[in-house]
Amino acid sequence: MVRCVCQWFITPPSEPKRISHPIAASRRRQHGLCPSFTHVIERLCGYCSLVPVTPRTRLASYAVAVADGRILVCRIAPTYPGEGRWTLPGGGIDWGEHPDDALVREVYEETGLTLDSYELAGVDSATLSEEAGRPAMHAVRFIYRCVTSGEPSVVEENGSVDAVSWVPLVKLIEIPTVSVIERALQITMSG
Repeated sequence: MVRCVCQWFITPPSEPKRISHPIAASRRRQHGLCPSFTHVIERLCGYCSLVPVTPRTRLASYAVAVADGRILVCRIAPTYPGEGRWTLPGGGIDWGEHPDDALVREVYEETGLTLDSYELAGVDSATLSEEAGRPAMHAVRFIYRCVTSGEPSVVEENGSVDAVSWVPLVKLIEIPTVSVIERALQITMSG
């Protein structure tokens, strides 16, 4: 649901100022402006329809570690968006943190493994729709080719993952996964 914030707080002028702009009304709405370009629009909470929700961008680093025909993956823990599905080791970049440092930190937090080497394979950009427990967002994902070895184990108790494993690539289509895996494999295999 989208509504102009000004309708709650501002008395509309007798003659609203119109601003002509070549962007169609639907695109103006998408970029946070009302069709007349006179008011800012905020998205409202999909649950209560009252609390303004600011569209967000999430920056994250992800590891694609493939060894002996197997890929390192983590299962998303209950109470997290996407629970029960498998994803790549990785996650959000903290404020001021370099994407490389976020990669190393996240891989260790989620798998207990250290990276022997890594290189940036590419950057992916995706708009993700609202999902239970998570608002819609623009995801910018740094995808890395990584080398690591050893047996992974969950390090963080009550963290975002509850299992981690080396899964044969041919078995990947048999388990529930999140979209970043397919996209990351496309990026890492193309270069």
